[in-house]
Amino acid sequence: MPRTASEAFDSALTTTAYVSAALVAVAAVLTVALVPKDFKVTGTH
Repeated sequence: MPRTASEAFDSALTTTAYVSAALVAVAAVLTVALVPKDFKVTGTH
């Protein structure tokens, strides 16, 4: 457990940063996975 408010604040910021990075990574992977297929489908038809 964090001993001070500043430690709790730092841990919360770190957790938020990791969660944000994970969400961005998931969004990037989904974009890379889905968009090229859509472009190929729309380009050929």
